Amino acid sequence: MNTGRKRLELLAIDAHRRSLSWCEFWDTHRYSIALAEPWNQQRFHRLVRRLSHLVICGDLGGVAPIDAGVNVPMARELDDAVGVVPV
Repeated sequence: MNTGRKRLELLAIDAHRRSLSWCEFWDTHRYSIALAEPWNQQRFHRLVRRLSHLVICGDLGGVAPIDAGVNVPMARELDDAVGVVPV
């Protein structure tokens, strides 16, 4: 993970600890977020989802790191026939 994204994640976790809203975080850091992924829209949207998740929930384990390279579906995206019950 590059240092820009890591710094943004740390800022998002800090925003959660300080009880800032996503809107407050976005207003402060939107230009840095845009610079972190200026050319790939899909990666930009993954970064925004990751940061919003961290700001809102503070949950480090609920979302795979951006650079993991693994697309792990969330439980609600899995077919019920597999035996996974959505949470």
